[in-house]
Amino acid sequence: MNLFKLYILLTGLAITLASCCTGGDDGDSVSTNPPVIKPDEPQEPTYPTYDAPHWSVSNPDVYECSMTAILILPDTIVGSQQPNDELAIFMNDECRGVAERIEVSPAKYVWMVMIKGNTNESKLQKLKIRYWSSIYKYMYDSDNKPLFETDSRLGEIDAPYTLDLKIKEN
Repeated sequence: MNLFKLYILLTGLAITLASCCTGGDDGDSVSTNPPVIKPDEPQEPTYPTYDAPHWSVSNPDVYECSMTAILILPDTIVGSQQPNDELAIFMNDECRGVAERIEVSPAKYVWMVMIKGNTNESKLQKLKIRYWSSIYKYMYDSDNKPLFETDSRLGEIDAPYTLDLKIKEN
């Protein structure tokens, strides 16, 4: 076999192999090998998503005391907040207050909430703060859990209490 025929044969074989690996002439890219996941390389986490919780205080008239809170989201989340987001305060897994998002200056928002409680809970019960993002559908829990204090205020308009929120993973 002369050199020219060998060249034609090898070229044809290369074209055939290339079309098999790329899925043919239809332009679809098909790989027969799955991607290699290396255990020492960090993977992008996958978080559960949640429907809008629509929190409410079930029976606000049974509580004799209250405290107010003026809160702000952490820098990592504040830029993605939306009007449909929800923030609520819980005590013993019971919703004790639903926050309202208030614009205090152009594109700056605080969350204001009246937290319901009883005198026997003052300075004894930790408050659990939960935030739901309507854009991502993620639920966040606050790592900082202030105590319920009758007739007190957590944060100010000029100095709101900054939340430390983490995505709920389960």
